[in-house]
Amino acid sequence: MENELPLWVKEALISETNAQILLKRYKSEKSSNTPLIALVIFGSLLIGLGVISIFAYNWQELGLHAKTFIAIAILVLAQGGAFWVKRHKSDSLGACEGISLFWFLAFGGSLAIIAQSYNPGGSLVNFLQVWALLSLPLMYLFNSRSVALLLFVMIMALVNIYGRSIFGISTYGENSEVLHWTLLLLWLPFYILHLKNNLLSASSVLLNFAFITGAFITFQFYIVGENINPSEWSLFCAFFWLLGVLLYDESEKFYRRVFEILSKIPIFIMLIVFCKYDDFWRDSHFYIFSTTWTYTLLVPFFALFIPFCMFRRDRFYELLIPLTPILFYMYINSLLLNIALVLGAVAMIAGGAKKASLALANQGLVLISFLIAIHFFDSDLGFLLKGVSFIFIGFGFLGLNLVMKRYIKDEK
Repeated sequence: MENELPLWVKEALISETNAQILLKRYKSEKSSNTPLIALVIFGSLLIGLGVISIFAYNWQELGLHAKTFIAIAILVLAQGGAFWVKRHKSDSLGACEGISLFWFLAFGGSLAIIAQSYNPGGSLVNFLQVWALLSLPLMYLFNSRSVALLLFVMIMALVNIYGRSIFGISTYGENSEVLHWTLLLLWLPFYILHLKNNLLSASSVLLNFAFITGAFITFQFYIVGENINPSEWSLFCAFFWLLGVLLYDESEKFYRRVFEILSKIPIFIMLIVFCKYDDFWRDSHFYIFSTTWTYTLLVPFFALFIPFCMFRRDRFYELLIPLTPILFYMYINSLLLNIALVLGAVAMIAGGAKKASLALANQGLVLISFLIAIHFFDSDLGFLLKGVSFIFIGFGFLGLNLVMKRYIKDEK
């Protein structure tokens, strides 16, 4: 492809920009070598678990000096392997992932052995804090995605469970909260650089999934609190939807558009629920400008909404999603949300027909089907009439889907 692309550009078959996009995409897919890396990581985990099992079986028979020697030997072995890989196999992604993961586990194992043998005091939080601090350089040194993923899970546990009093677990030390957020800030540059250089790789999909899941959990339990704030939640989800739309083109594979897919689901659920249940809205009523966090969220939201309006006008058919926070702020009664949801769904269906996208059309059809179903479900109609109504809704959805599929096929 590298040899052919200049000829295609010269013959005006494709533009220079498209040639660079193709080259970057297929280079990324070739270099990722996902199956081999997955096998290397899995093999490293098996080796680590096997070594732990052997020592665990004979642990009670070992003396204090023997345990100390094992802890040091594990670290020396990991460092020796890392030095060899860095010197002779630095261009091998599989080797770098395997040794960095082994070193990461070696840190945890050695710390656990020393803590169990000498009882220096502290808690599980202190253990995780030290382990995370020691392991942070590994992901930068070896560009390790697996270590970055495990570290992020560890940092999220520290931030959300041990950073403050949640679920009856009290804060561990006055500086714990600052330390946990500092760990997250030290982790973020690796994530950003990885997305910049490997946006379409499988590792980016995993990191994106972990990041947005961790962001949702942190937002609810650390920032919003025990109650559900629909205004802030819609604003937060709309921000991630805009980020996903700006990062990934609509033509990309479904599983790569993690931000876009996972962020629109809560928005659709909130829209459908509040379209029907006024009492639920009044019980959870929070104005969009009610907290300091709302003002803070508005800055990144509009920082992405403006580029979206400038460069992603082809996605205006889904304008309902970023406009949902405004709809919640302007909320008067369920009628307004019902009208907005119907108009938004119709726009998606029209966009799907125009762009020959069955997924976009189905998205609008699903919204209308759920809206009709939830109104019928809570109506005063008898059980038999409700059942017949649902059957008609189902047939209507399937019929519209078939018509749209044929229309899109003719358009293509």
